Amino acid sequence: MSAHFLAKPILFGVLSGALLSGCLSPNASTGGGNPPPLHLQNPFKTDLSGLSNADRLDSSRKALGLLREKSGNSYRYTTYFRSWSPFWDSTWIEVKQGKVVRRDVVYQPNSDSDPLPPVIRFTETGTGLGAGVFGSLPITLDSLYRECGEYLKSDPAVSETVFEMDGDFILKTCGRLLRGCMDDCGPQIQLSEVRWGERPQPD
Repeated sequence: MSAHFLAKPILFGVLSGALLSGCLSPNASTGGGNPPPLHLQNPFKTDLSGLSNADRLDSSRKALGLLREKSGNSYRYTTYFRSWSPFWDSTWIEVKQGKVVRRDVVYQPNSDSDPLPPVIRFTETGTGLGAGVFGSLPITLDSLYRECGEYLKSDPAVSETVFEMDGDFILKTCGRLLRGCMDDCGPQIQLSEVRWGERPQPD
């Protein structure tokens, strides 16, 4: 099993931004007294599109280091999973000064019933982090990058590898797609959003 997902290691499909923001809302507003979000201007002097996935991962690690320094190693990110069956989850993870301090999970059970069972929501902090069996593990982006690097080492005869970055050159999608696979084939890591800096406090 992937170190990233507790429930199921292979991901498929996309949850809309509206669905994610509606499910995970602890960071919905920055508030008038909070600083604007951090973003990264292109730190690279060459076009990364022609590089291999492994080389683009190395470049993305450099961007991660820059944003980690600018943010005091504090950020929030959201992962998502969607199966071809009626089952999905989304996980919002908060990291403060390099340590995971909170995990919010929204989980839709897999069921053939109509209507579907109610969506499950829970929040974990402190010693309760990781206690729930659904959603992504409460780990840092550094850990995700290490996991991504292992996926990109996959035998090309067996799997096609995937690596994508967001507008700040941070990991967005990574994994291996097994050749010949028909359902829930990957990629294994999918992030819908990363926000840098500590979570804004209510006004």
